[in-house]
Amino acid sequence: MTASTLISTPVRAFHAVLKRWGASQIKQKIWNAEYESGKWKAIDPQDAEYIQRDLVYGVLEKWGNASDILDLGCGTGSTAVQIADVYRSYLGADISPVAIEWARKNIAQVPEKLLKTEFAVAPIEAFTSQRQFDVVLYRECLYYFALAQIKSILKQHSLFLRPGGVFVVRLHDRNRYEKIVSHIMNAYEVVEKVAPEGDPTIVLVFRPRRSHSAQEALR
Repeated sequence: MTASTLISTPVRAFHAVLKRWGASQIKQKIWNAEYESGKWKAIDPQDAEYIQRDLVYGVLEKWGNASDILDLGCGTGSTAVQIADVYRSYLGADISPVAIEWARKNIAQVPEKLLKTEFAVAPIEAFTSQRQFDVVLYRECLYYFALAQIKSILKQHSLFLRPGGVFVVRLHDRNRYEKIVSHIMNAYEVVEKVAPEGDPTIVLVFRPRRSHSAQEALR
């Protein structure tokens, strides 16, 4: 029995609330504890042939080919490890220093990627950079924020996109997070949508609309 199985349902529910509404320091403590407990072990880089390749990888390899990728909420670095070696540079950021330590260990096992892959500790909503990127990825992390904050995050992070750059969002349940999907579809130019029939997962590739003002993107 792992530490994660000992956490009661009410405590998990309380943690879910704090992950969305708590201060960054509180969020970091919760995520650190969960990574240390092994709760997220299943999303670590996997080499087993029987594990189906995530559909987000093909999308990233298409849009991130010879490009600079920013992965916000990168966790233990599974995306950097498992996508094909086609990108020019890769920066992953996560609120949990425990996750980032594992990410650095994981990428060290892939020497051909090591010199062009970096990781940093930073909350998604407070991340800042002087660099610009061709792809900004949010893989299973936007729903930890309220919709109003998601709108603000996307507006802020638009500054990180090079001309022609795109956001990539992966959600495991497009029905449950329909409000997020609807906002993206209505406020941004969606250039690719991957939504397999019979599977609730969705991957959206989108960019700010040239004709829209920042205020329109916040509606």
